Amino acid sequence: MSPSKPPRDTRLRNRLFFATVIAAIVVGLWLAR
Repeated sequence: MSPSKPPRDTRLRNRLFFATVIAAIVVGLWLAR
């Protein structure tokens, strides 16, 4: 990860990361019930 990336890319990366984490939690809870 280079520090010369625009903040827009970082924000998009954070949104994708949160979406992946939330999806993993939802799938985990769905499989655990």
